[in-house]
Amino acid sequence: MITLGRAHTSLEILRTICQFSDSSDDLKLLYVSRAFFTATIPFIWRNLRGVENLLELIPGVACGSTDEEPEVLNITPSPSSTQIIMWTQLFVSPTLVEISVVPLAPHQQGFLSCLEASALAKHINAVCPNLKFLSLFPDKEETVEYRNRPCDAQALLYEFWNSSFPRQLESMKSLTELCTTTAVLMPIGPARFIRVPDLKNLAIYPTPSTFALEKIAPESPFPALIKFSLNWAPHTLPVDVWQLPIFTNVTSVTLSFVTQPRDSVDEWSSSLVSMICDKSPRLIALYIDFDLEKKYDSIDLSSRPVIKPMQQVPLQTLELVSAHIEECSETGRLIPAIWSHLTVLKLPDNATNIEELALFSELPVLENLIVELSLSTPSSEQNTVSSEGRNSSFNTLQSSSKVDISGDFYEIAQRLLDMWPKIQHVLWTDSAKTKPKIASQSSSKALAIGLNRTINMLRELSETKLRLSQAYGPDALKMFQ
Repeated sequence: MITLGRAHTSLEILRTICQFSDSSDDLKLLYVSRAFFTATIPFIWRNLRGVENLLELIPGVACGSTDEEPEVLNITPSPSSTQIIMWTQLFVSPTLVEISVVPLAPHQQGFLSCLEASALAKHINAVCPNLKFLSLFPDKEETVEYRNRPCDAQALLYEFWNSSFPRQLESMKSLTELCTTTAVLMPIGPARFIRVPDLKNLAIYPTPSTFALEKIAPESPFPALIKFSLNWAPHTLPVDVWQLPIFTNVTSVTLSFVTQPRDSVDEWSSSLVSMICDKSPRLIALYIDFDLEKKYDSIDLSSRPVIKPMQQVPLQTLELVSAHIEECSETGRLIPAIWSHLTVLKLPDNATNIEELALFSELPVLENLIVELSLSTPSSEQNTVSSEGRNSSFNTLQSSSKVDISGDFYEIAQRLLDMWPKIQHVLWTDSAKTKPKIASQSSSKALAIGLNRTINMLRELSETKLRLSQAYGPDALKMFQ
């Protein structure tokens, strides 16, 4: 009989074994470890509170089990696919709704062969009937021992197992989110394609092997799909992927690139945006990082064809990373019409001063704006803009880096309120890895508090004047003169 104390002891032994086996491919050690703890793990799942804290002792394994959140199992990929398989099989539980093999960084995913992924998916499918999210990374190209097929019988066996992973996905009836590789987009057989009818969110990562579509499904394999992301992609990959008939109902697209063409970057970016908007007429959210690894120059959005196609879709949220736009360009003047539905706009690499913010103040329903912000006393040549007819929905201006504030706070705050009468505060982010902060909570408190307090004071004063004028007529405002 397994007691609570023995379960704790078992985990301590498991931790010790893991420390020795984490960098080892010794199958005997791994299989003995798994066999030894198979009886212990079900007891832990049923009886131990705070099991996620104990499992954190194990290299590469994390697990969540709280009253507020569903059961989650994360296996951080190690160099050994054997260990990924072992730990996943060891810790899967019928209560799990999410299983993730988490990619670490570009070019470092925990790839499994298609045979390994098929076997693991079959086990997960049998044990976890309520699984909603699966993250698993099979590579289309097998390891050497699988590719050495001296006879036709072995070749047939290989092809059978090679199609097993998508077949297992098809039988996961509760699956709504999938994070995997381009291998899942390939045909299963001569005239057979995967079909996961309830899948709503699909995230795709490229594999080291080449992605080439020999055939295309006549209808969408994922008819319920509304969110799609293509991550760490070479710049040529979207052309192939967007041939698939899966984007008609998609409302959210996320893209990140690790390469760019050597020439004709403007043409490439324009074609990319046009292709996305043409295939997804219901698109409301678009995120593109044109240079995930920061190896290239920022994309210039001033070329009209780059953003012009966005006018044909009802975009509400837009984030373009490693891109900028010139205020004085023709495109800049057309932005209010092209982005007329945007409520959230993020251009974190677009350096913007207080005068250049006027370009974005023309967006009629914008509520949140993120740019690389610099605030200083506005030019006296710039006339004060009346708030009449201006965007009254805008509330948050955020800088993608630590905001540079200098000059007269009163004039800065007044100019911001002239552009956005309902602006609440300025936020900033100290770095890409930190969460946005209200400026008054940042390290430069004196400047931040001064600016945000001035904004609040002037906004409240303006609202007070409006109420008095409406109640008592224009003469009531004479007290403020």
